[in-house]
Amino acid sequence: MQDDAATMRAAALNATAQQGPAALEQAHGCRRTDDGALAISEADGLALHALILERVLCRRDRAFSRADDLRKQLRDGGVAVDDKDMTYWFLPRAPTTHDYVRQDDGAVTINPTDQAQLDGLLFERMMAKKKRDYDAADRVQDLLKGAGVYVDDRTRTYAIRVPRPKREEVPEKVYGRSVDDDSNIALAPHDYEQLVARLQARQRAVRHRDWSSARAIRDELDAVAGQCGCRLVLDDDAGTFRFSTSRAKAPRQRDDEITHDYTREEDGCERADGEAIDALLTARVRAKRCRDFGRADELRDELRALGVFVDDRRRTFYCKPKPDLQASTSPQIWDNLKPKNDKFGIGAGAGRYGAVPPPATGPVAFVAAAAAPDTAMGAGLFAAAPQPLFAAPPAPPPVQRADNGFPDF
Repeated sequence: MQDDAATMRAAALNATAQQGPAALEQAHGCRRTDDGALAISEADGLALHALILERVLCRRDRAFSRADDLRKQLRDGGVAVDDKDMTYWFLPRAPTTHDYVRQDDGAVTINPTDQAQLDGLLFERMMAKKKRDYDAADRVQDLLKGAGVYVDDRTRTYAIRVPRPKREEVPEKVYGRSVDDDSNIALAPHDYEQLVARLQARQRAVRHRDWSSARAIRDELDAVAGQCGCRLVLDDDAGTFRFSTSRAKAPRQRDDEITHDYTREEDGCERADGEAIDALLTARVRAKRCRDFGRADELRDELRALGVFVDDRRRTFYCKPKPDLQASTSPQIWDNLKPKNDKFGIGAGAGRYGAVPPPATGPVAFVAAAAAPDTAMGAGLFAAAPQPLFAAPPAPPPVQRADNGFPDF
């Protein structure tokens, strides 16, 4: 039965197709809804309307599988169909060329073959970027740069310049033993060749900025020289090496390797925060080495607040019991901040920024007075008017004038 329906559809389609594209369009009843900018030939119009009419007939006969195949065939040809509205339209055509414009002085001329190859690369890069395949786009860009073509995606332009000549590679230096070597250390020919080969490998690592490999080779050579009771001295500029039996200077410590050199005095105080004290002392030494004396003073004050006092001249420090800063009833907070040799009661504030003596009743009384609920903000500060420093002079007595009969002016 399906074969009979297919035969009848084919007969109706052929009969209508003999009348031309207009008859096919009238038969399927679908109207075109795009702007009509794309013009097609009579043969293409005949094939298009024949496919649309065949699809309409298949849907009428419920041959949906054949209708879907025809829909896909139309889609591949750039035509979309809407069965609900009975419309069709042409899909936008994919670009076949790039939209980049050359913008340079025209000093470089290329032949048509090279121009076609350049246009193909530009088009390939444009399509790769549209597909978000940025790795492929970067590979094409590297090829273009290698040929002297520089692309500006923001302005959609490209420029052709003469490729820069490659920098001439400086020939490798062949290391040799310095004539100033007076260490009297003899090397066997095999050891000499092996040493020169390792030095050449270190030179190549430095030229390729492989600093870790260069450092590893240097450490290896220093270790071998140390086993022989000497040290290896290199002159990379001259490409020479020599051996020395004198002791090398100790390398300068890095900032992260600096530790303090203070010694604790016998103070009879047991503290459980020794690591924190050492960390503050080390940070203060580093701040002073960096000439950040303000930070060093802040660290000194922090140490004093913890009951740790430093003697920079003798490079020693001593501790007192750690103050309980949270206990407001402890009257010994200020005493812990005093240095051990504080004869005049100046307190922890003495030094660079001057002395700050303690209050008469101690910090606890000050806190208690401020926390009293009966005292309002500002109450009692100016309760009684202050006595003036200089009293105003008394008013002069009135002058008694004799009544002489003239009016007073």
